[in-house]
Amino acid sequence: ELFARLAELADAQSALGACGDSERFVRWREWSDALRNVFRGADSAWIAIHPVLSHDRRSRPSFLRRLVGRRGT
Repeated sequence: ELFARLAELADAQSALGACGDSERFVRWREWSDALRNVFRGADSAWIAIHPVLSHDRRSRPSFLRRLVGRRGT
């Protein structure tokens, strides 16, 4: 979903850059809405991935602990 939102932002940016003065305000509003959706998508992505990241960190020792543990053997 985040990548789709980024693509929408790129499209909105292109439309904003290519429009004339008479359309600029409308296109800017579309761009700002698309940017807001990128942040919402990023928030959703982090909420969804957080359990995976936190589970992974608890189940595996850190790189430093693995390195120090090897030296002791």
